[in-house]
Amino acid sequence: MWVKSIKNIKPVIDTPRLSLTEIVHHDKDKINAPISIARSKIADYMNPRKSESEEICIILEGEGKLYVLGLDARDVKKDDVIYIEPGEMYHLENHNPKQPLECMHITYPAWQEKLEKEIKL
Repeated sequence: MWVKSIKNIKPVIDTPRLSLTEIVHHDKDKINAPISIARSKIADYMNPRKSESEEICIILEGEGKLYVLGLDARDVKKDDVIYIEPGEMYHLENHNPKQPLECMHITYPAWQEKLEKEIKL
């Protein structure tokens, strides 16, 4: 057993536009479940991304819009749960500049750079 404080984990990305903190990772934390968990705070938008992993995204705070390539855009808000299929290209946009869109991301299998593609805008 172990306990971590999210407050003590440094973000892997920390820009005015996006803060991303990797909370748990299968390889780094030596857990049996092949997952990773991260928290993001989106000030305006996150670059479109495509992954070969499944992803569950839980909106913790704020509201915005989810765009999935080839599908209609959807409004999202606090307490919404989003499922992203492997291979879907998506991005999130924040609609309130006074409050970041805060999300929890759970990926299976655990996040790996080789499974991820970020498209720069």
